[in-house]
Amino acid sequence: MRVYQATELAGRIFGSRSGHNTRSFERRHDLLLSDVFVLYRLQLPKLADCWVGEDALPMAERGVKNPDAFLLDDGYRPRRVIESAGSYSQKQVDTFHEYCRQRRLPYELW
Repeated sequence: MRVYQATELAGRIFGSRSGHNTRSFERRHDLLLSDVFVLYRLQLPKLADCWVGEDALPMAERGVKNPDAFLLDDGYRPRRVIESAGSYSQKQVDTFHEYCRQRRLPYELW
């Protein structure tokens, strides 16, 4: 599969950290989230319009990982969060679940 990566300048223009060499697990992670986004675009287009990637929002508090994507409502409040958790340990899943439960955030793990 041929994959194209944005330059550092393109990343800065669009608010991402593109332009650096990625490791294989980062590429797999990004391709999975791309698949999820395309699935939303095809099957739930109104929700796909609400999709905001983690790099477009401020970082969560120290020690908390931002979800990979947020589906925001018209008031920019999270309706749902999306997380790629394929390589998560049980503890990481539990921690993410607890974070979302405390904030009353519906979530999907992929």
